[in-house]
Amino acid sequence: MFIKDLKGHSGCSISLNIENSGKRFVRKISSSNNYNNRLIDQYKKQKKFKNTKILAPEVLGSGYIEDLFYFDMEFVKGRCLHEFILRNDIDSIIKIFDDIEIFLCKESQDIVDISGHVERKIESMLDKVDIREYGKYFDYIMSSPLKSTSSTDICHGDLTFENMIVSQGNLYFIDFLDSYIDSRILDISKILQDILYFWSWRDYSKKPIVKNISLLEKIERMDLYVDNKHSINSIMILNMIRIIPYTNDKKIVQYLDNCLYHAISRDL
Repeated sequence: MFIKDLKGHSGCSISLNIENSGKRFVRKISSSNNYNNRLIDQYKKQKKFKNTKILAPEVLGSGYIEDLFYFDMEFVKGRCLHEFILRNDIDSIIKIFDDIEIFLCKESQDIVDISGHVERKIESMLDKVDIREYGKYFDYIMSSPLKSTSSTDICHGDLTFENMIVSQGNLYFIDFLDSYIDSRILDISKILQDILYFWSWRDYSKKPIVKNISLLEKIERMDLYVDNKHSINSIMILNMIRIIPYTNDKKIVQYLDNCLYHAISRDL
């Protein structure tokens, strides 16, 4: 029996369901045939994810409904990390963040050039945003070689604090996303977007400013960040520009424009 819709995105919808036995589960279903392959990639990524410290909802099954791919997963009751940060002390937050840092730093020593992947992503966006307004950001992104150490494990793809749940002392990653680069550079850029610009708190009047300063200091000490500053900042800028074509909210666009202005001005 269907209970309610949960947050989704343009490619799929997510709903909370209940079996006859009373057990709850979450179903993610593609919004169109064209999105099926992307959702299949997300399904495979979530099913494959293994980590000694961080969990992912167990995948319970998959299939097709009227040619639309879906998969079911366990329902994890808990608090999203951005809410957890607001409500808990810094020591509790750092304990959780230590596990995230271990995940982010699980990289090989092989250096991979990601410039081609990023350039193709920019090319795919040129007809979606005003090049007169956002061209300078694309120029900044491509102004230096973009590199990354290669991942020894899968990246999440959309690692905002909204996509992490703290449940009974455990950290869960949810809403894995297929991505144009398979690198922790993408994951750390999403986290930096939250820490610097409070993206997961964009609708909140209260922001965890002091706590995020502590988290930023922790990020900036990480070798992954130190060795890849330009790449991380560039991917973060690209992340924010990619949101703009999908929102009609002028306040969100202005919010992102302000973030972008600061991001391109950061002293790296």
